[in-house]
Amino acid sequence: QRFRRADRPPHFRLALMAALGAIGRESLYAHACCRGAVVLALSAHLGRDELSQEYGCAMRELRSLAAQCGREGYIAEGTTEALCRALSPQLAAEWAWWLVERPELLEPTAHKLLD
Repeated sequence: QRFRRADRPPHFRLALMAALGAIGRESLYAHACCRGAVVLALSAHLGRDELSQEYGCAMRELRSLAAQCGREGYIAEGTTEALCRALSPQLAAEWAWWLVERPELLEPTAHKLLD
């Protein structure tokens, strides 16, 4: 039997987020399209309670990816805001869809990543 996304055990989701973060930091996947997909996948978890493990893991991985991009010179400073601005062509279409279909996710995500 396949697990639906909401039915997956928490440790499975946390391991998946850690793996996504590691993929985003790999030089093989340094292209903006790959990193954009990683940022979108991780930022989808930011609508959770800020005290949850899932939220903490997502933010930790996003900050780590931003720091890596800063060290590589991909962005001027290693912040999630700078990373999102650099990846805005890759993020814009999905975030526009969130604005229509998932507005409850877009606003908190934007505040957390762009502050």
